[in-house]
Amino acid sequence: MANLLNQQIELQQYLRLANLAVGYHGRALISGLNESVCKGELIVLVGPNGAGKTTLLKTLAGILTPVSGEVVLGEGLTLSEISYMPQSPEIETLVPANVSEIVSMGIVHGRSFPGIIPAGGHQKTRAVLERLSLEALSKKPFYTLSGGQKRRVLLARALVSNPRILICDEITTGLDPEATAEVVASLKKLINSNEVAIICSTHNPEHLISVASKVWEISNGTLNTIALKGSFPRDVKTQNTT
Repeated sequence: MANLLNQQIELQQYLRLANLAVGYHGRALISGLNESVCKGELIVLVGPNGAGKTTLLKTLAGILTPVSGEVVLGEGLTLSEISYMPQSPEIETLVPANVSEIVSMGIVHGRSFPGIIPAGGHQKTRAVLERLSLEALSKKPFYTLSGGQKRRVLLARALVSNPRILICDEITTGLDPEATAEVVASLKKLINSNEVAIICSTHNPEHLISVASKVWEISNGTLNTIALKGSFPRDVKTQNTT
């Protein structure tokens, strides 16, 4: 478990990276991280393959332990209020579960299917489906959905526990333009609610510019912050590299 500390930090800050270094087995992939994540903002994380994007996201989510430094939670926040949406969720495509059941996996004990839904769980599931305009799909088998619909349902699963920080790994990877637009629209709705902070890694940041507040660029083991002004800097390294 990551060394996440409950400390009072500046107003509106949900998360702070304090001299953070992330990596594996004591070897840092990225170091010298001193950044903040605030309520209501969406941060786009970019960088070439192997740069450490997933490692950073997992460290912020408390899945990996920092090599050094700290991930500091805002006052009153707990680790349970961080929800992580992996790039490749471990959901068997032929599992006979409908959309409501998949979403409810975000709150059942052990997060497995079928599981036992806690008191109030069905109401929370209905609320998040409505929030992402997925009510019409609630009874449809998950495996029959399109790529964009599946990603939005998995986004709903990540949100059903009402997290204050949502961390998404490559949320638009492999989606066609129409499906990507569906996912981006869902993220925009979340940001407009001003209730959650979102960090998304991607190789296609142009799709997220309309809703993003800043970019974190990983380059040569460091993290650079770029404030957005309506367009994406063309010199930022986002594509796969060998």
